[in-house]
Amino acid sequence: MKILHIATEKKFIIPLINIVDDDNNHRYIILTKKKDKQNNILFLNKRIYILKLLYALNNCDKIILHGLFSDTLINILFFQPWLTKKCYWFMLGGDFYNPKKQSFIKKKFIKKIKNFVTYIKGDFEYVKKIYGCSGELFECFMYPSNLSKNYTVNKNLKDTINIQVGNSADPTNNHMQVFDFLRKFKNDNIKIHTPLSYGNKNYAKLVISKGKNIFGDKFIPIIKFQENSEYLNFLTKIDIAIFAHERQQAMGNILTLIELGKKVYLKDSTTSWKFLNEIDLKIFEYKNINLDKIETIDKEKNSKIIKSFFTINKYQKQLEKIFN
Repeated sequence: MKILHIATEKKFIIPLINIVDDDNNHRYIILTKKKDKQNNILFLNKRIYILKLLYALNNCDKIILHGLFSDTLINILFFQPWLTKKCYWFMLGGDFYNPKKQSFIKKKFIKKIKNFVTYIKGDFEYVKKIYGCSGELFECFMYPSNLSKNYTVNKNLKDTINIQVGNSADPTNNHMQVFDFLRKFKNDNIKIHTPLSYGNKNYAKLVISKGKNIFGDKFIPIIKFQENSEYLNFLTKIDIAIFAHERQQAMGNILTLIELGKKVYLKDSTTSWKFLNEIDLKIFEYKNINLDKIETIDKEKNSKIIKSFFTINKYQKQLEKIFN
């Protein structure tokens, strides 16, 4: 069984490669403009990749699509319909929400896909309703970032309340709206931490400007990329996290924060809110933001649920079902 993985960035695919038991059956292609070399990965510069991509697509048994962000890839698959039946789509969120911004061909291609991979059923139901799809859902945690970290948190003895706002420099985080909500707490003993290391750089500048304007030195933008261990250490110091997305997004952050015993605010209209409630996690509604920390009983219950639900063993079985 030859399995081809195609992604447009390294962030999610590299940790997955480290978990997959390869035995030379898996090949990975990253569609990028950047030149890079890494074992068992073919980085394809956009100017030269089409012939190599065509060969790889037609010489494999399964195609794992890690998001649908490449128009060139979508066009190739759409006009070679015999390839579509081999496709398994790892649904990331940004690749299907906001259908008005999706191209005509992409909409038609999504409708033809028969194998969908996500652990959030609401996303699958959304795609079926909006794009008219029919097919099989493979429930899978998708990437190691969504798994339990089994991390022990030292008790925070400081009085300062550390608040995380969003997870990237993407306007979908609605930073400006959150800052306006938090403005009434600007004289309290708080610090506002905002990860902005990836996304829209111009938007990041606007976020930093408004954050500094409202909160002064209490606003701390994170503009440098952090490795996994460094970012995890950052998350352990957070008390309250606010994710004002209108759709499923930032689930790696959210699940880790919940496991670490942090208070997480989400909009109750999202599929992530619905999913987290279905597995009995205690999360909080965005419209009711306050500075109270999460109760110990809820913190302990949340951590226990994450540790028992998002396990590496369950994840490996999910991947086996897709690959085999």
